Amino acid sequence: MAIVVDRPVLVAFFATTQAQVDSSDDTGEALSDFQHYLPAIKRGLDPLGVALREQYNDTVRYVVDGRALVWTPEKDGADVGYLLLRPDAAPRVQYAVGTTDDVLDQVKVWLGRKTP
Repeated sequence: MAIVVDRPVLVAFFATTQAQVDSSDDTGEALSDFQHYLPAIKRGLDPLGVALREQYNDTVRYVVDGRALVWTPEKDGADVGYLLLRPDAAPRVQYAVGTTDDVLDQVKVWLGRKTP
């Protein structure tokens, strides 16, 4: 199902299979860290007016101003990260698992509420 982008949205994506998680301690730990930070990230996004969506695949389908769009991670990028979507700007991506503070700081910079 496509994400309707009628306000800022942070798509937290982890695009690996369960078999990859099961076969690699590093991937399993990354998934655990990724899921650990999400509740606090959501609490930090709410006052900023940013929605959070989780995805566990490599294709993000979204709709902006009635246009259906698709985003996939770069071939040489990581399989985990955060896609920043908003109606009035191009998508931005931050690869790798981020801590709550790292992700919220990046979102604030993206929204123009903090300087880099």
